[in-house]
Amino acid sequence: DADADAEVGVEAQPKTAAAEALEAGFDVGGRLASGGRPNAEALGRWAKADAFASRLPPKSLDRDAYAFVGREAEAAVREGRWSLEDAAASLACFTAERLARETEACARATGHAPGLAIVCGGGRKNSRIMAELRARMPCEVHSAEEAGWDGDAVEAQAFALLAARCDRSLPSSFPSTTGCPAPVVAGVRA
Repeated sequence: DADADAEVGVEAQPKTAAAEALEAGFDVGGRLASGGRPNAEALGRWAKADAFASRLPPKSLDRDAYAFVGREAEAAVREGRWSLEDAAASLACFTAERLARETEACARATGHAPGLAIVCGGGRKNSRIMAELRARMPCEVHSAEEAGWDGDAVEAQAFALLAARCDRSLPSSFPSTTGCPAPVVAGVRA
């Protein structure tokens, strides 16, 4: 049917500022994460503390929702309990697991399983995150570039579209995408 081809989205990026710093500043290409072993105990604890996961789509994730994950990984490295490689591997595995679970939640909520996931964020440049996504996702996983897109431009293009909609007082957040009560114009012109 026509709805079977509908696109469904959930903003569920589980990265934290700490994970981004680790990836951008130290783990170029995912070399550290690829050399580490994820901490299974921490992964289990983080999953149990994940209040966002229990909510059904539509929903949107606050950037700081997983700050506790980054703080714990940073503390474990600083205190010498984990190597930097193990922290990077743990963060990569947590990221992939969260995205896989959100993809499965979307499939349950809509009744449509995805056929393809296209990774557009910085994680697409991290070989460990991409390997973990490919192992965990219920569908094919490609980087933006593999889909023929400019992965470094996607976020900028999205924000340009949101800014244009805001400039024209058009909504850019909808009940079906973020769970807001009514269509909302996101942002203000400064």
